[in-house]
Amino acid sequence: MRKHTDAIAPAIASVLPGSVLPSDGSGRRRGRAPREDRDGGAVAVVVAVAMVALMGAAALAVDVGSLLSERGQLQNGADAAAIAIAQACAGSATATACTSPATTAQTLASSNTLAGAADVRSVTVSGGRATVTLGKTVPTSFAAALGIMSKDVTASATASWGSVASGPAVLPIAFASCVFTAKPQGTAEDLLEKGVTDTSGGCTDSHNGLLLPGGFGWLDDPSGTCNLASVVSGSSYTASSKPGRSLPSNCGTVLNQYLGKTVLLPVFDSTAGNGANGSFHIAGWAGFQLLGWGFPSTNVNTTGDSSLRIPPNRNGLIGKFLGFTTLDDAFTMGATNPGYATVVALTN
Repeated sequence: MRKHTDAIAPAIASVLPGSVLPSDGSGRRRGRAPREDRDGGAVAVVVAVAMVALMGAAALAVDVGSLLSERGQLQNGADAAAIAIAQACAGSATATACTSPATTAQTLASSNTLAGAADVRSVTVSGGRATVTLGKTVPTSFAAALGIMSKDVTASATASWGSVASGPAVLPIAFASCVFTAKPQGTAEDLLEKGVTDTSGGCTDSHNGLLLPGGFGWLDDPSGTCNLASVVSGSSYTASSKPGRSLPSNCGTVLNQYLGKTVLLPVFDSTAGNGANGSFHIAGWAGFQLLGWGFPSTNVNTTGDSSLRIPPNRNGLIGKFLGFTTLDDAFTMGATNPGYATVVALTN
């Protein structure tokens, strides 16, 4: 009977869940794979899955980094193109870069990307704004193994332009509006302090029609540093009479600092009061290239033109009014006021 029982044990074990097969004498149960073999197969599956994840991570690190780099280059190109087009339009609506902006955009797009392969997707110029969109199809590296062969990258920028609304005045000076429009831009001239150079009626106060003090006048400088931190178009500033003909405190140093340079200075179109209560109404800003001056303690003329001189008994400046556009973010932008200096800034 013992032999019979042993013979049917394997059959019973094969059909009864949880049955334990008898040992074959090697210490292992007959009919089951070795434990180390089973564990090895599981590890292989885990490694295979992990490799896919690692390849995906590599694709993310390498390809995303490449895409971000390309987008940064495109953004630089779009920024540069938008600013260049806005500057051109601010100077003249008929400038080539304003009437045919795509060429300018393509040039700057190509010069700002490593391979120079950026495309101009669109350029619009309207309402004092220039918007440029650049794009590039970038091939992928690791992501190609996942079926992602390339990625389209784009960048856009908008630059706006308008007349200067406010900003710092490097000299506490305001010019009469009729003076800076009297001669063609770029013409060297001598300007007398509160000197009426146009007695024909062209230099008149925009508010009351009376004769406007010509040339230029000094705005009060409470800090004594010979500059004003902020002057706002449309506002009035005290311009009280200063005693004698002496140069205001610290202005000799500042004049020498800006000799030969073009600076933005306020322009007034109306006056009010007189003496200590006098004031100038600021209409806008003008670009002025300082070429010389005449004051009791100092006299400079860098033009080489002896006809431009300040009489010994007067104070005055020598220079040129220029069409001027600034990118300095110390100046804020307002509505366009034809003839006055402009400011260009990225607005998007």
